[in-house]
Amino acid sequence: MYNVIGLGSIARVGKDSAFSILKDYVPNLVRVAFADELKAMIEPFLKQNFGISAFTTVPKEKEIIRPILVGLGGTARAQSHRFWIERVKPKVNELLASGQKVCITDVRFQQFDGDECDFVQKELGGVMINLDRLDGFTGKLYEPANYEEQKNYPILKKRCDVCLCASNIIELEEVLKQSVIPLIQPYEK
Repeated sequence: MYNVIGLGSIARVGKDSAFSILKDYVPNLVRVAFADELKAMIEPFLKQNFGISAFTTVPKEKEIIRPILVGLGGTARAQSHRFWIERVKPKVNELLASGQKVCITDVRFQQFDGDECDFVQKELGGVMINLDRLDGFTGKLYEPANYEEQKNYPILKKRCDVCLCASNIIELEEVLKQSVIPLIQPYEK
């Protein structure tokens, strides 16, 4: 059984929705995200200059600020490819030590040894889950939101232990119940 789950994929496929579903079945599962650290860092700037919270859930606002978030994330990774890992690592270790299970909802990189996917699988002994989402109208897979995702996603997907695809929340819950929940000490709902 795994104590750490990494959800890897591109933007807008439902990684946080997947966490919410998993949380219903595994009550001691806690969400952690590399991007939350980034968003907390940039929040004052975005609010002051754009009137938009870094934590917005409004799709149009997310589109406006995504290039800024990607730019800051990349700049920090250029300083150290483990910049964001080192920011979340103490929290993850503290949660695990207290008996919680951890779901890192935004694993996006495996460019270097020790990168995000390695952090989940090798350092934490966790399982990597890839999520793909089909557009309910066109039947096509969602596309990467930017060049960074386009470049990194194929590498990340190859490293995932389980690959899932769904077109809506009902399908997502079904594939998670079948493929992921048995890996993380479920309880009967």
